[in-house]
Parts: sequence; structure tokens; C-alpha cells
Amino acid sequence: MLEIALIKKLLEMGETDFVIEALELSPVRSERAQKRKDWNGVWSSKAIDLNSWVPDEKYSTVIAKDTLHHVLELEHLFDSIHAALEDNGVSVTTDMIGRNGHMRWPETLELIQGILKFIPDHYKTNHLKRVEHEYVN
Repeated sequence: MLEIALIKKLLEMGETDFVIEALELSPVRSERAQKRKDWNGVWSSKAIDLNSWVPDEKYSTVIAKDTLHHVLELEHLFDSIHAALEDNGVSVTTDMIGRNGHMRWPETLELIQGILKFIPDHYKTNHLKRVEHEYVN
């Protein structure tokens, strides 16, 4: 996880005046992360829906890693991030944002379906070890 690597690197550099606040959609995941003893003092986790999040404090940095494709109200979220940043704050993101999450555009889906007819099954095997003969949006 990026958060763990970031915490370790900051502590390794002698930085101790920071808190990483994770905004997590799942209350279960948020609670599990909050219980990590090795993160005490530098980690905070809140269960929240980013589609309606309104910041109640300022941040020097906001990081969105592989998160935005879960958000329907991107304009609202970006407005909230902008409002949450300190004057010299930085927002960093990396993600793949497609049509309705990971749905393919109709013309792209048509091409993918055509390609699937010709490639070997071992390239169409998903993480559940099932062969996908057709891509479903």
C-alpha cells in the first residue's frame, strides 16, 4: 500500500509531525486500518462517501490513488479537494477513469469482443481461474 510506504519513508527521514488521514468508503476497512498498532500517532481513518464529502479541515497534501474510478460526483470531489487544500497545498492523483467506472465505450467494447475471438484462452483467464469468452460491461 502506498500509505504504508509513505509512513515508513517519512519516519525513516526523521519526520514525525504528520498524520495521514484515510477516507475510506467501507466502514469495515476503515475500522480495520484504524486498529493497526504500528500506525499509532500517524494514521487516522474515516469511513466516508467521497461523492458527498465536505472537508472540515485543511490539508497540505491530498492523495487519491486508484480511487477516483469509484466516484460518480467527480466535480464535487475536486471542488472539495480544492477547498481542503492549504494555500500552498498539493493534490496528487493516479487512476484510470473510464465511462461509468470501468465500462468500455460501445465502439471499444465491439473491438474487444472481436479480439477475444482470436486470442488463446490463457490470455482470457480471470483471477478466479475462469476463462472469459466475452467481455461484459
